[in-house]
Amino acid sequence: FYPGEGANASTACVPCSPGHACNATGLAMPNEVVEAGYFARVYASSATPAYGSKTDVTCSAASWERCDYGPCPAGYACPAGTGDPVLCAAGRYAPNTSSVECDVCPGRRRCPGGVVEGARTDQTYPCFEGHWCPEGTGVLPPKCPPGRYGGAGWGEQSASDEGFSC
Repeated sequence: FYPGEGANASTACVPCSPGHACNATGLAMPNEVVEAGYFARVYASSATPAYGSKTDVTCSAASWERCDYGPCPAGYACPAGTGDPVLCAAGRYAPNTSSVECDVCPGRRRCPGGVVEGARTDQTYPCFEGHWCPEGTGVLPPKCPPGRYGGAGWGEQSASDEGFSC
């Protein structure tokens, strides 16, 4: 698009803004917001773009980091108008592509998010032995209190205390 009047060459045009799509020629401004579940850093021509890049031919679903636009990758969230995918925080995960928001980590599991090096944000991990993992557990779940114990993956819900116990 070209935000002014009277451009004398196509090189005067600027890339479509992050989170937006320019789906026609002759635009003075981007004419679409990228839909939820997608991202667009620059150059998007659709509000629901497939993976693509104007400059990197190695862009693909497996190497989405090299892409200018595409479906939101697993482990990230992309609300409407996303320029760069948002990494899931500790206690949350996104197991599928095109996620609009990250899911809360289920009970009996932990989701360290992007906090722990090597931890993936598209999957959950078992609770540590000797700990309990209520819904939304992130990096370090609480230890079992005295008089109780827990095996790996424990986090049973107890009707008596409305929480999770060892």
